Amino acid sequence: MGRYAHGDSSESHAIKTMSDLEPVISELHAVDPYVTRVLTRKLVRSADFRSLGGTGTSCTIITQDDVTNVTRQLEFERETLLDRIRCELILMADTDAGARQRPIRDRSTQVIRPRRIEKPQGDRACVLAEAVQRSSNEFIVVCGQGHDPLTGFAEILGHMWTEGADIGVLSREDLVSSADGTTSDSAAQVPAWLGLGSAAPASAIVMRRWFARWIFNEIDRAINPAEEIADRIRLLGTLIVHANVADWFPQAIDAAG
Repeated sequence: MGRYAHGDSSESHAIKTMSDLEPVISELHAVDPYVTRVLTRKLVRSADFRSLGGTGTSCTIITQDDVTNVTRQLEFERETLLDRIRCELILMADTDAGARQRPIRDRSTQVIRPRRIEKPQGDRACVLAEAVQRSSNEFIVVCGQGHDPLTGFAEILGHMWTEGADIGVLSREDLVSSADGTTSDSAAQVPAWLGLGSAAPASAIVMRRWFARWIFNEIDRAINPAEEIADRIRLLGTLIVHANVADWFPQAIDAAG
């Protein structure tokens, strides 16, 4: 009897169960790792890849038909762009005209000569696939038609490094995204940034080499290369870092002044 003497009084206390301790599902904010997400970041000097430590890397810069803008910018900013970043230039062209460019020397006096590769038959996707296949560096940069396509390159590379992203995009427009980093179709925007559609390509798009080779593998067999690339990106659940190049120019002007 003594064991149950206080049984009635114990019912007055609230009893906690495991269900009571579980959080309300509607209040959870979970991120699906298989959803393509876009993170918007600012181009600030603290994000510069070279400020993250003594790490070096290499990249292949791909341009089509005309390499003038890239070589001019590399030559003008060689002491900063080429510091701890070994660069290779690949020019995809129909003739030898674009290959006769003045060589550029980096700080270690190594000569950077544009490597000309004849464009294969097919559309821009086939041209980029051939260039990607010929690359042997850690990162691949696909340049658009802007005047300074490499502006913000070291900074977007730093954001990719810290965020673990496989794609970095430098464009001249802002993106509207939701709180979890998803847009209406983030994966479908990548082919547009690469210049595979009717829209103007991004100033530059940076990809890890293994990633670029995977999305461009046998792309010449695809019925619609842009849709095929978007599907492959969705399959990987890719993380993309985007930055607006226009945000960088006021800082560059202040620094110069």
